[in-house]
Amino acid sequence: MSKLLILFPIVVISHALHVEAQEQQDTQQAQPISKGSRAPFEGILFPSELAIKLGFRIETLEKQLKLEVAREKNLCEANLGFARKTAKLELSRREYEIEKLAELSERQQKQLDQGIPWHKTWSFGVIVGFISSAVLVVGAAFIINSLKSED
Repeated sequence: MSKLLILFPIVVISHALHVEAQEQQDTQQAQPISKGSRAPFEGILFPSELAIKLGFRIETLEKQLKLEVAREKNLCEANLGFARKTAKLELSRREYEIEKLAELSERQQKQLDQGIPWHKTWSFGVIVGFISSAVLVVGAAFIINSLKSED
């Protein structure tokens, strides 16, 4: 029942609006009048030449609008095509990079699986550096001692 009470005013208002719109359409149609007679409505009365010019202007603007819409549609399609091609190229470039990185990773993994030779490890370099430094210090001390003993 409450739904009916809500629906009834909506139907009445929509019917009233429809009737008013229909009356406005009837009065907006062209009605001939002669000089000195009263116009059956309020508004602006255009001379025939101006009405024809306005009609042509409206037709011209409608054609221009259609052309502009078609041009914009074509432009959007071109931009979309360009964006698609760019995306495809970017995708193929990234797939190529992924492939190359996978190959590099496989080579590095093979090297790790084979093991690093003992003479290429960092600990070997540190030990050799320490021993070389010690030999240089001892050698320098020996040379300095031998020069002092000769004096």
